[in-house]
Amino acid sequence: MTRFVRNPDGAVHSVPDDFEFPKDADGEVIGDWQEASEADASPELLGHAKDPQVEAAELHDLASADDPSLQPLGEVPVEPEVPMTAEEVARVEATAAEAEQTPAPAETPDGAAPTEAVAQ
Repeated sequence: MTRFVRNPDGAVHSVPDDFEFPKDADGEVIGDWQEASEADASPELLGHAKDPQVEAAELHDLASADDPSLQPLGEVPVEPEVPMTAEEVARVEATAAEAEQTPAPAETPDGAAPTEAVAQ
């Protein structure tokens, strides 16, 4: 059986049968919690009307949107189109290969990259 309670702000909640009102260290109920009945519950709580929070979330769910312009376009192609010419692609690949072959500068004991000596 479902049990209903009213919180200090006046909202009615359905709670498990073993629900206990929040209590302080002395065992006194914190706030103005009260027992409530099904008649006090909102239609949304009882499932007789759409919950506004659920409805708002559904508005942002593109899978259930009525507007076809908001529907997902499908899968992303595996091979994306590259807006570069073959020569540009070859130049970028050559530069990347050259960068891979260039050794990284040695590190100093403190972990910083070495600086070149300045002639005095």
